[in-house]
Amino acid sequence: MVDERRTHFRAYGTSFAILTTDDELMAAAQSRAHVLGWRESSGDATEVPYALRRITPAECRDSAAYQLTCDDDLVRSAGDVEELLEAFEDHAKIQTAARASGVLFVHAGVVAWQGFGILIPGRSRAGKSTLVHALLRAGAEYYSDEFALLDTDGRVHPYPLPLSLRADRSAPSRRIHAEALGAATARSATFVDFILATQYRPRARWRPQPLSKGEAFLFLMANTVAARQPPARTMPILRQTVLRATALRSWRGEAQAAARQLIASMS
Repeated sequence: MVDERRTHFRAYGTSFAILTTDDELMAAAQSRAHVLGWRESSGDATEVPYALRRITPAECRDSAAYQLTCDDDLVRSAGDVEELLEAFEDHAKIQTAARASGVLFVHAGVVAWQGFGILIPGRSRAGKSTLVHALLRAGAEYYSDEFALLDTDGRVHPYPLPLSLRADRSAPSRRIHAEALGAATARSATFVDFILATQYRPRARWRPQPLSKGEAFLFLMANTVAARQPPARTMPILRQTVLRATALRSWRGEAQAAARQLIASMS
């Protein structure tokens, strides 16, 4: 019988573990965990255990060769290692966001332009990744493509997962590191100066209108990952974030044009 390896992690107040009998799977999963901000720990207590394993020929269904479980519940049966690791990262980042303490995870892209922190809230397929991409190509500093990590002072922290980009809205996403775009990745927190409520619409023009503090607060709340956090903790963070920020709403057309117009308005 092959011994099972276990690595313990902590991230944003939650304990995680990765279990597998395969050294290559362990190394690959550890690399993905580090991207999510997990750091190895020595504790034995685990709130969220993940197991990655090869499926024996007798267990195979269709083309599945690997299996991912979380707390003994099946997450994904996968045909290859890359599919397994993608499923692990996608599931683990949501668990990380939902259980975080000390910071609040908001679905948003984040960049900084000449010291101005720009927060672009939105769920998947809202077009935030393409706008972040365009801003990085224009010289912005990268903070995050998917989650804004807000603290109690209203600052946003770097969470530089690879960008998830699609050639078109129906195509599968591909992951690109900011460095491959020639963009700098932020190393420290910054205040949020602009909150953009924007979504792609064909042939739309960037015509921003101001949002009130209350509207900005509700917009951030609608995009917050806070399944396990009480309102007494989340609401002060959101309030502090919007107090000093200018919030704008507009449809946008192609991301490159919107990025140029946004930068011009800040110059």
